[in-house]
Amino acid sequence: MACLKNVHGQSEIHDCWIWNTCNRFEVYAVTEGNTASCEESLLAAFFDELPGDADCLNILHGEEVIHHLLRTLSGLNSGLPGETDVEGQFECSLKVAEACQTIREETLSALESIMDVAKSARFQTHWSDFTPSYCLAALEGALARTDRGHILSGPVTLIGSSNTSRSCF
Repeated sequence: MACLKNVHGQSEIHDCWIWNTCNRFEVYAVTEGNTASCEESLLAAFFDELPGDADCLNILHGEEVIHHLLRTLSGLNSGLPGETDVEGQFECSLKVAEACQTIREETLSALESIMDVAKSARFQTHWSDFTPSYCLAALEGALARTDRGHILSGPVTLIGSSNTSRSCF
């Protein structure tokens, strides 16, 4: 969170948030003007310790970012097409940015619109016919052969959690 606040404190960056999913770690920034300066700031703050060089990173700008957000939020960039775990992880990333005060209300509103489009794409396709969660997909066969209520009412302890496991329970 300290890196997020430090990057946000730089004049060219108006909003920033981190989206961490099962398959990706992405840092987003909304800036006006010099994208090269913004890119340098993000690379220095979050990826300096990366083994190798920045050539292994995907760096997107402008409309490419919106297309990537839509593909990822709708589950197209996931191993389980149409999965919904990324949506919960994205919502969590925005809550962290809100708590850190690194995102403006107008940006949150725009991102909520993008989430709505992604949800609509998911539910207007046959993806909605399938299990939309990694956890549920993995457990579906086992749970079909057992009494789920009996398993979950037993002596179970869970310490720590994630959006993915929470969606299952």
